[in-house]
Amino acid sequence: MKPATLLILLAFSFGLRSHSEPQTVPFRLQRGYLIVVSCSVGSLANLTCIVDTGATETVADTSIAKSLSLAARPDRATFLTQEVAVSAVSIPSLQLGPLRIENLPGLATDLSTLTPQLGIRPDILVGMDVLDRTNFLIDYQARQLTFAPAQQPLAHTASLIHKQRFALVESFVTGRRVLLQVDTGFPGLLLYEASAGNFAGPGGLEGRVESLSHTFVASHRGPQEVRIGDWRSSHLDLSVIEADQNSLVFDGLLGPQALHARRIAFDFENNLVSWE
Repeated sequence: MKPATLLILLAFSFGLRSHSEPQTVPFRLQRGYLIVVSCSVGSLANLTCIVDTGATETVADTSIAKSLSLAARPDRATFLTQEVAVSAVSIPSLQLGPLRIENLPGLATDLSTLTPQLGIRPDILVGMDVLDRTNFLIDYQARQLTFAPAQQPLAHTASLIHKQRFALVESFVTGRRVLLQVDTGFPGLLLYEASAGNFAGPGGLEGRVESLSHTFVASHRGPQEVRIGDWRSSHLDLSVIEADQNSLVFDGLLGPQALHARRIAFDFENNLVSWE
């Protein structure tokens, strides 16, 4: 889900940021980049949950909504760049490790469409409406998700632009300034066509980028010089897809895998993202 157009800006009472002790949740890594953990929703335990900083709202599979008899109303959301019909629901409670949230406004849709792409059947996609309530660190080597107060930044840092539940970083791709969404649910570097312009490299077909609603043909533009904060790479592969730039808040997606990150930390108190 990249991103949801339904931006619910209600305030909740939640105090994990004040906790002094880090709390850790194990995860498994699907397809080398996708973070999969267990969570509980209402009375349903041991659900398959994807942690996705590229999603603004938490999304429940329709089977979960039916099992909990959740009241639903029709709504629309944008997955990647395509708008689709979804249902707006109120999730009675969500427990992810130390995080517990009551009465969480969210979405419901058929997540089984992700199974061929991801190799798993997700019950829940946990988005930034949950994740940005606390600082957290993803350790891809140890397969651990740690919720903790602000700590010493990792080796590389960049300012985190946190607005409308998007985790954004200013980036320079072959000298051009672009705003990228840090997306743990995406494996590489992608720009929307209107932002990509005439970058060097061929425009041949690289493959497909899939969302819940649509399959996009991606064009490969070859290795690019990329600068994000104090980090630089001279050979980062770039993919481009078509999109209506007028409807977008940012210019593309950046997966931690593209940064070769073993660990990545999101510090919402100091508006920093750091990695090593």
